Amino acid sequence: MSKIIIGRFGPSARQIVDAAVAATDKPTPEIVVQSMPEGSTVLGGAEWSGARKKDYERGLSYLHDLCGRRDLKNQVFLGGACGATTWRQDIAIPMLEEAGCAYFNPQIDDWSEQDAYWKAQGVPGGIMEVEAKEKTTSSILLFPFDPTTRGIASLSEAIEFVREGKQKVVLVLTYVEEGTVIDGQPLTHKEAMDINTARSELSGFAKALGTPVFNDIKIAITYTVRALLEAEEPHTVMEV
Repeated sequence: MSKIIIGRFGPSARQIVDAAVAATDKPTPEIVVQSMPEGSTVLGGAEWSGARKKDYERGLSYLHDLCGRRDLKNQVFLGGACGATTWRQDIAIPMLEEAGCAYFNPQIDDWSEQDAYWKAQGVPGGIMEVEAKEKTTSSILLFPFDPTTRGIASLSEAIEFVREGKQKVVLVLTYVEEGTVIDGQPLTHKEAMDINTARSELSGFAKALGTPVFNDIKIAITYTVRALLEAEEPHTVMEV
């Protein structure tokens, strides 16, 4: 079994992407994550703390989840980072509802309230368990990577689902800019380059496996609607 070591000067988004690609191979490699003390300076001078640390730790935890894993609903899972993004409510949901397509939206206003609700309904893992089930049973997974989020965990997720090939994945890739403030922390030049390199690698990886990659969310939703409708009516082709 091979071993992947992450962490010495990072982790970086590119390291996480490379590890996720390797983790989808067989046999699954051992992933070793070296701990980074709070306040360490990494990623081109950025401080390893706060929301930045949380973003990257989610990506790392997802890598470990790759080492263990699913029937599909004819719906689209509106994946990718949530945060302050508004593309779901502003663009995706209106277009999907107008076309009569089913969807699952993981972005919620009160996470604690929803978590408590599902646990009261007998779902031990709460909202996280519900979301995970919807994700792995949706026929189409939409993953937008926009300029206002790091989307580290989503990079690993997209790689897994693209490689597995059981569900159709649709990607929307745009790039971040140095100085962009995400969760109160500006991106350094080196961190922005790292994230963009990871997104570029994801794009190449996905295209090589026949996954559609767009740079405009509306065009991606139009494509997704067509794919959902064609799945229901195989002989009907919707003009775009």
